[in-house]
Amino acid sequence: MHDYPEGTPTHDESDVAPQLPPRFWLFLVVLLATVAVSLQGVGLIRFIWGRDELTSERATFEAEKGSWERAGQDRTKALDTWRQIQTEVEGEISLLRETETALEARIEQLATEKSDSQLAAARAQEKLSALHQKLDLGTQAFEKRRAEYQQLQAQFAGLQGQQTQIDRQISNLEANKASETTKLATLQESVALQQQLLEDSRVRFEAIEMRVALLDKVLETRTQAAARLKLDQEQLVQLGQQKDKLQTEIADVKASQATLAADIATAEKSLEETKKDVAASEAAKAALTVELSSLQSRFVQLKKQELELNTQLGSMTTAMNTLAVNAADVLKELAAKSAEVQAAIAALQIPSKAEADMKDAPASEEMEEEAN
Repeated sequence: MHDYPEGTPTHDESDVAPQLPPRFWLFLVVLLATVAVSLQGVGLIRFIWGRDELTSERATFEAEKGSWERAGQDRTKALDTWRQIQTEVEGEISLLRETETALEARIEQLATEKSDSQLAAARAQEKLSALHQKLDLGTQAFEKRRAEYQQLQAQFAGLQGQQTQIDRQISNLEANKASETTKLATLQESVALQQQLLEDSRVRFEAIEMRVALLDKVLETRTQAAARLKLDQEQLVQLGQQKDKLQTEIADVKASQATLAADIATAEKSLEETKKDVAASEAAKAALTVELSSLQSRFVQLKKQELELNTQLGSMTTAMNTLAVNAADVLKELAAKSAEVQAAIAALQIPSKAEADMKDAPASEEMEEEAN
């Protein structure tokens, strides 16, 4: 029955339209069934389509979640790597600082050794110069002593020649003295004989008168002999004085010769000492030369080591600067990655629509199933 509003005219059953034929109702039922099946199929399709979209969104969310987890793991690895790099960089920086400190200490030590080597070389040079001066003085003294020795040898040779001449003169004077002594003895014997004859002549005065002339001649001869004897005596005295003088000169020459021999021995001894000093100076000079060469070689080696250390220090400084630049780049990259990871973490902390849809999806499916 149908409800009609009040005030509307009513009709009798005769006025109602006749019922539709059964075929029409069958057609209408089939049509409604078809529409219902279509609607159910469309709903099922929509449900399947929504489920596929939900599955794809869930897969997308899972992928994003996996990427965020990987990003978190990458961030953790990056932080670990950054900490490791930071530790290594700090270790390298500490090592470089220690190396730099050691190099500075080594450079200071090398500078000290260099100054000590230069001071030792200067002292060795001064000592060598002093030895050279001493050697020159010793050589000059040796040359002077040798010249004096040669001069003394020449004087000694001249004195020996003079002594030979004086010995010859003394021999001649002694020979003359012997001959004059013989003559004097002969004259003395003659005088004694004449005196004896004179004594005899006093006894025999008359007998001698005849021989007065002969006696005068004898007296004259005696006077001449006495004068000659006196002259010979004076000459003998002069010869004696000359002999004494020559003996004094010979003694002086012998003393000079002894002094000269002592001076020659002293000069030879001084010459030997000078030679020893020269040999010692030469040995010291050779030792100082070897030491100076060793010091120069050591100085060259130290200079090379200093250059090598400076080169190593420069390379280490360059490497440290490179490490600092690389560390700055790594810090920048890590900061960028950290920002990305923080953004990803922040995004992970916000509940997404996909999670809400995933939570609401079962309820909507149940509602649609109940509606169907």
